[in-house]
Amino acid sequence: MKNCTVFTFTLFFLLLFGATLHAQNIWYVNHAAQGNNLGTSPADAFVNLDLALSAALDSDTIKVAVGTYRPAQMLPNGTIARDNSFYITKGIVLMGGYNADFNERNIYLNTTNLDGDLGANGSTVDNSYHVIVIDATGKSAIIDGFTIQNGNADAT
Repeated sequence: MKNCTVFTFTLFFLLLFGATLHAQNIWYVNHAAQGNNLGTSPADAFVNLDLALSAALDSDTIKVAVGTYRPAQMLPNGTIARDNSFYITKGIVLMGGYNADFNERNIYLNTTNLDGDLGANGSTVDNSYHVIVIDATGKSAIIDGFTIQNGNADAT
């Protein structure tokens, strides 16, 4: 009888809280991808990281191919938004250093850059204030295999 009670309680607990669980997804990002921009496979990789960050749920993994990625650069009126950042609000795993086919990860050969140089190349006056902002309170976000460069927090 005791085993039946434990089983019933476990089943109830899983039914009650199981709705919040989801399978861990893997999302793909490759700035040179030619597919459908769905992020669900290497062939249909997202072409920018912002889309993957929006699509990912807690505990998902985002794999990013070699290249340079910048946060969304323009406001609807055509001006540069220096407060644009890669905004992470979920407990995700963000991994750079993949080749274009995602069959090899080597952070030294497949340099993956997150770059705040939004406007005129080489000028810092129009760079993003913060390249990455992490606001994942109570969650663990892992960022691995990236060079983060050219942020310019020169304003208050």
